[in-house]
Amino acid sequence: MVEEGKDHETCNKEVVEEDENGGPKRGAFVRFNIRAPVDWFSMLSRKTHWSFVGGVVVVYGINQGFGGALGRVGREYYMKDVQKVQPSAAQAYQGITNIPWIIKPVRGLLAY
Repeated sequence: MVEEGKDHETCNKEVVEEDENGGPKRGAFVRFNIRAPVDWFSMLSRKTHWSFVGGVVVVYGINQGFGGALGRVGREYYMKDVQKVQPSAAQAYQGITNIPWIIKPVRGLLAY
């Protein structure tokens, strides 16, 4: 039970390690809570409504799927029929152009 005068958010605050300057300690993978995304979604469901959160996730997923599929169809048509690129070369080009999207999450984790 929450004591009078204290709200539940101040009671559950995490203790953050400090660096030599008194700021929060930063670095790659410092005390990453694996349940943080699940906790965030459950908090969002409590604040709004579970159907709203589910709808946003479904619509976002459908848009990602259609956007990727339509882009892939156009790219494959252009490389195969217009540029007359061999399938092995087209796959190599696609791999090279995907490198920034592969590196992006790793860079994000290391930049924190």
